[in-house]
Amino acid sequence: MKRISPTEVEIHLEALRWNYRQLRRRLPKSFKTMAVVKSDAYGHGAVAVAKGLREADAFGVGTIDEGVELRRAGIKKPILVLLGLIEGSESELLRHRLTPVIYHLDTAHRLNAWLRARHRSLDVQVKVDTGMTRLGVLPSELTQFLIGLQRLKNLCPVGLLSHLSDASHADFTKKQVDAFFQSIELFHQFFPGKKMLHIANSLATMHGGGLGKRSPDSQAEWMGRLGIALYGAYPDGVDKDVSLRPVMRWRSRLVSLKRVPKKTFVSYGRTYRTHRPSRIGVVPVGYADGYFRNLSNRAEVLIRGKRIPIVGRVCMDMMMVDVTRDPEIRIGDEVVLLGRQQGAEIRAEELAQLAGTISYEIFCRVAARLPRRYLEKL
Repeated sequence: MKRISPTEVEIHLEALRWNYRQLRRRLPKSFKTMAVVKSDAYGHGAVAVAKGLREADAFGVGTIDEGVELRRAGIKKPILVLLGLIEGSESELLRHRLTPVIYHLDTAHRLNAWLRARHRSLDVQVKVDTGMTRLGVLPSELTQFLIGLQRLKNLCPVGLLSHLSDASHADFTKKQVDAFFQSIELFHQFFPGKKMLHIANSLATMHGGGLGKRSPDSQAEWMGRLGIALYGAYPDGVDKDVSLRPVMRWRSRLVSLKRVPKKTFVSYGRTYRTHRPSRIGVVPVGYADGYFRNLSNRAEVLIRGKRIPIVGRVCMDMMMVDVTRDPEIRIGDEVVLLGRQQGAEIRAEELAQLAGTISYEIFCRVAARLPRRYLEKL
């Protein structure tokens, strides 16, 4: 059932493509690109984003389900499943031509046995842990891993990847990149030929691919993984000389206005008290919609191009705003929680700083129950 609501999330596809082109220019011409659309494209809608990014060479998803969704929507380009194989999902990988990341030999053995019984093979990519301490084979264990993988004839290792944990820190990133190049050399000994190699995230992409002074292996296909910057938010530690345009605009409308006297408490817990006769408006957005409760009494919204403070605690489905300074504001006026309005702007980075989190979470928390509207033009 379609939700009837004054609140919606606009996704501006032209801004998405603009951001892609800015990032693409920062990479060496020989690099390919992977658009990371995991977690429903960070809340923006994976299918629409993938269809909107026709120039991308591949897509990265978190789970097999996310990859299947893209295939069923008609996406034909390579799809890498970053989480890897979950036992019992082998048939989905094969049927939908998804490429899993491999980092445990026992998982690789099970997948190989399943494929061998059906006389089939499958492309995989190997992940090496160069310093993230999350998924990946430790460099000290990579030789034994590759020896074992080489025996599994139904698996076709087509790439090697790693993940930067702190791309804003040059010295640590150099250590990770050095470890990755050592892993590449070893990988090529076991699996010669042109392979896909990637370690660069959004921030590293903005720095030209993240390889520092090292030259990309000409015998490989290098790739940049484009994530948060695609959606118009700047990664921490980047100089904002790359022009990024926010893709998401979150809007609602005022549904109530009332005049209240001085010293009136607003919302749960009496955390705000008016210090003058005030006009208090109600916006039908709350923490059930993904708006952070700890933005209560801290963040602002835009109404008629002006910044309006949120007062009192954010509720499950509503929040209150103090519109006393603008007597022209009326019920039904557009309220922008994230994005631009009449030259003013609230960015995800601003809300993230106020909420003590990162822009990724601001996007991902916007509830799926809110309708998305996809706009081709800005």
